[in-house]
Amino acid sequence: MIDTILKERKDQKIHIDELHFLLNNRTKNTNIMNNKKKKNIHSFMKVVYGGLIQFLDDYDEFMLKKVNDGYIVELNNIESNDWIIVRNV
Repeated sequence: MIDTILKERKDQKIHIDELHFLLNNRTKNTNIMNNKKKKNIHSFMKVVYGGLIQFLDDYDEFMLKKVNDGYIVELNNIESNDWIIVRNV
């Protein structure tokens, strides 16, 4: 759903607060239950992944950029291939 939201935007960027709002709006009719109580997608991601930022950070499909008032989420248009890059740290 996040990639769909980003693809709908002309520049494929969105502020994290607006992404929270759109995700909650688009999934408000989806039943997400925890302890027999209905929860929204924001609460689900916070409990399961530690938050939306941590969720997005786990996927190469998305890029996070820190700005003064939060984060900007961008669609990362890299092509996957069979190469694995190993860096000696």
